[in-house]
Amino acid sequence: MIRCFPSLASLLRTLCLFALPVGLSYSAAASTTPPASGSKRTLLVLVTIEGNENLQGFFVDPWLQQELEARGWVIEGRGIEEACREHFEAADAVVLLQEPYGVNIKGVEALRRLAPELDRYLRGGGGLLVIFDDRYFQVFSPVNELLAPYGARFVREAVIDSNPENVSALKNDDGVTLFRTRNLAANHPVTAGIAAMEFPQTENGKDSYPVMLSPEWTPLVRAEKTARSEDIWAVDRRGNYETEPVLAAARIVDQGRLVVFGAHSSLTFLHGSHDRWDHGHFLKAGMADFFVRTLDWLDESPSSAHGKMPALTGNPTPATDLRPVPAEQQAPATDWKKGVIVILDEEPASLEQWVGALRGKLDWVALVLPDTAIPEEADFARWKSLCAQASRPDFLVIPGGKVLDSFRNPMAALNPDKWPVRRTQRAINHIAREIGGHPVLLTPDENPWPVENIGGFQGFALAEYRGGALHRLNLETFRKLQAGDWFLAPQVVFYETGPEAVAAALEQGAYRTQVPAREVKDVPLKMPFLFHNKRNVVVSRGPEIRQAALTGDSLVDDPWEGLYYLWRGPQDHAVYSMDVHSLPENAEVRIYRDELLWRRYVPGERNWQHKIEFASTESLHSWWMEIWDGDRLDAISPVSRSRNYVNWAHGGGDRMNLYHSVAISDPKGLIVAHGQRVSGIGGLFFFLGWGDTLAPRPAITEAYPAGHEWGIPSGGIEYIRFAPQIHTGGIREYTVSKPRRIGYAMVSENASVLHETVDRKEALVDGVRTVAPAELVTAQTTFTVPVWEPEGLVSIIVDMTLTPLRDLDPDAASSIQLAEFVGRLKGSFGQVAVGRSTSAQPMAEKLFNMGPAAGRHTGQWFMLHPDPLGSLLIGGLDDRSYSLQVTASSKGPRGRFYLHPEKRVWKRGDAISVRFVVAITSGQESDPPALAADAMRAWLGEGTGLRLDSGKVKAHSGYLEMVAENGFVSGTLAPSGYRVVPLTCKIGGGSDRLPAYGMSLAGTTEGTWIPLGQEGGYIYHTIPTRTGRPLKAGLPVNCTNPELQVDVKRITDAAVEFWIHNPTAIEQRGRLSPSGLMVEGAAASASEDLTLAPGEERLVVFRRF
Repeated sequence: MIRCFPSLASLLRTLCLFALPVGLSYSAAASTTPPASGSKRTLLVLVTIEGNENLQGFFVDPWLQQELEARGWVIEGRGIEEACREHFEAADAVVLLQEPYGVNIKGVEALRRLAPELDRYLRGGGGLLVIFDDRYFQVFSPVNELLAPYGARFVREAVIDSNPENVSALKNDDGVTLFRTRNLAANHPVTAGIAAMEFPQTENGKDSYPVMLSPEWTPLVRAEKTARSEDIWAVDRRGNYETEPVLAAARIVDQGRLVVFGAHSSLTFLHGSHDRWDHGHFLKAGMADFFVRTLDWLDESPSSAHGKMPALTGNPTPATDLRPVPAEQQAPATDWKKGVIVILDEEPASLEQWVGALRGKLDWVALVLPDTAIPEEADFARWKSLCAQASRPDFLVIPGGKVLDSFRNPMAALNPDKWPVRRTQRAINHIAREIGGHPVLLTPDENPWPVENIGGFQGFALAEYRGGALHRLNLETFRKLQAGDWFLAPQVVFYETGPEAVAAALEQGAYRTQVPAREVKDVPLKMPFLFHNKRNVVVSRGPEIRQAALTGDSLVDDPWEGLYYLWRGPQDHAVYSMDVHSLPENAEVRIYRDELLWRRYVPGERNWQHKIEFASTESLHSWWMEIWDGDRLDAISPVSRSRNYVNWAHGGGDRMNLYHSVAISDPKGLIVAHGQRVSGIGGLFFFLGWGDTLAPRPAITEAYPAGHEWGIPSGGIEYIRFAPQIHTGGIREYTVSKPRRIGYAMVSENASVLHETVDRKEALVDGVRTVAPAELVTAQTTFTVPVWEPEGLVSIIVDMTLTPLRDLDPDAASSIQLAEFVGRLKGSFGQVAVGRSTSAQPMAEKLFNMGPAAGRHTGQWFMLHPDPLGSLLIGGLDDRSYSLQVTASSKGPRGRFYLHPEKRVWKRGDAISVRFVVAITSGQESDPPALAADAMRAWLGEGTGLRLDSGKVKAHSGYLEMVAENGFVSGTLAPSGYRVVPLTCKIGGGSDRLPAYGMSLAGTTEGTWIPLGQEGGYIYHTIPTRTGRPLKAGLPVNCTNPELQVDVKRITDAAVEFWIHNPTAIEQRGRLSPSGLMVEGAAASASEDLTLAPGEERLVVFRRF
């Protein structure tokens, strides 16, 4: 049911009046006649609110809005979640944009609920414009499902124009390419008189996509005859249009009118006049005329019939964005093709010797030439041809080449589309993206940096052979990276080995890479390629792992990351399904969840199937299977992953990025969200995986009307980077430039904890950029990110331990840079406030005393207030001395946050631990200093009003640290009177072998039990400080034996069901009893004594009352 809020009697119409950007004007020929003076028409703009961190602060470009208002349009914005029949009945035209992307379950469901009302409105005489706003190729299914009844379908293809005269780039951002078309419908009212239009070109992003149409449609805008469409994800790149792709079209639907438009609104309807787009380039290049004339046409009555769609050439295929995986496609794989990779030291005189030696033992072999043997594109084309000629129907020779990046890290590129153009200063992931194919990182234990820093999406040399003998099994590195949410496909690699030695090793039981494919020719297509990873490669000495994966209704297929299980809420359930064949007699099957041995079985049979059902988890996890025969690894499965449900206020997309979705209450806002008007919805992103950077940006940061970004909590900054930096003896070392991105801890909907190790830097060796060990200092950093609430602060608590690698002189030890940030606006920050006390109250008073921002400020807390962009609060949560240096630069104001150690000389190994917080607000906050003062009081434990009935408070410095009693804490949060400040609870007494739950205190799940994240023996929960609410969090069950693994199977109103498993190799005994968290009264005294054999599991049920 769609919740309907009544329209406001009078709408405060705009956030601000904007001056017309220079050069934006209409030609008389291109403009339709505006309605008579005084007539008003309602334009209903529909956008996705729930889970949409991509949505930006305005809903119609401010300049375009003025043009529409001059023609009598009154703009009314609504979230698709809240639009209802009343709103459609009052609308003269409707624009749908910022549609939900596939992972946003709430948004997709809302659009489905809205579809019948849209159809009723349209067929009854309404006018609808659908602007296709893709995000990570996940919007195709929701939008195409909506458009299917009308015969339109957007396709995931790039428009490529072969005529260079039609292709150019923006002046202000040459990374945005564009193409021009004059191929417009001359006789249609929308496009008659528009001479040409220019469109952003799709390059793996949010730009322009063609649309496929049924004959009822009239194409309005086509690309030129020299243009075609290409499927940028397909191996052959073949698209649906060999010429003239359609980018906009119109049709009559009963009594109504419908227009579809394929260029992303961020560059057009929503934010087209921003200076990043050359002060409105696309609007000036025909799009503004198009939108004005389209809305006028939609508002008219149906007229004469229109032209028919000509027949299309091409190969129509369904869009393959995020979609549920049908049950039949989750069945175990039975067809496997086995092979290995061989790194050659020179091109062989003949490939027949390789085919003769390996055919019959393998189904395929990848032969990788050294880069010295293939200096040019033509050389690799010749090598591909030779491999194709040597292949047989039952044996495939895959061509490959060895590549070294600028840091001398080796990669084997299997079956690439092209050979790399020689350039300098490129990392492996950049090369892999350029050439395509399946990239495999070689010698990962010797060259771990690229593996740890490019986020995966590649092959990994798990088993390495030299001279025909096993040289190294890189298992520990592989486990760490997989547990850290990497995307790796294990591979078997032979180095400098002839065909006879490889054949002999195979006869001795060497590892093989197994790829699920029906025919050998399909093997390259089944291997992962960059940013399209199905992760379905197995390494085995003999056992056949047909299935080791999460299965169920929530398994989805994402073209960006492959398959993963998408938790839809606390009551969701997954099944880990196992099907293995050809097991050794004493085989041991181990299931890992991250780096934890989660399950262990000794099947005792050659073929074995088993399923594990368990309840929703609190965070992202990685599951995989290992098969052992004694002390020898026999096989390892693909990794099966889970992802969080995307929440409106907080989400964790993966362990490389965190984001907060943000909505700012504003009575002048153009859009309604949850019954109140808002002026900004966007995102704050924490790119831990891409350089420890906090970036207050939605999908396109600069796509706001210049100088009017107050709808997003930006704190006035473009980014803040946590960068330990030190100067000594003429050396300036940026150790943060090369962090080790492994060891991520916990990402949940409720709070997140992430770790980072910084121990390397970039260096020049013989004139080549490479990665070298840090010389001066290393840093261990933990980031604690609480859940964000609308109207509140967005904050991150940073715990950093700095360790010098040698004695540092007084100049170096006097100040250590911890963080650096750059402002959004040119010039300098507006004001700065400094606090010098560890007590919150005196410091809060100081924060009201604002002064000029430029210069060096010494204290403990600092607040920069560059209204209207919001405020930045940064300060120490300990008693150390800090300073903030604010300067102007050509890119905008710059700030550097320093620590001043007490000792003048910093001795080698003498570690310093610091804790500081970074928080940002939006310019919508009427009193940022008061909000900052409330935040400081809450973080320092003054006036939070917490009364505990169970458990006790241990410390209060940044987060509230408590100790559980009998496994949980329980109490009440008295109303504090604070503004919305997130406060993270860190509860001691957690266990990675036991589940943790808490009572939700906010959002759509308020009052229900939700799983909580755990890390390092602590349970994490975020509590709001604004109102008094009960606090209950901890372990729902206790177990006397820490070796036993306990998982929740199901929570009902009457009982809690637990799986208890013995993952060890010996018998285990223990007592299981409810903690009192969920079970009350006499039922809390229940318990069960258990004796479990190795690998045994048992279901235990406790009544709740």
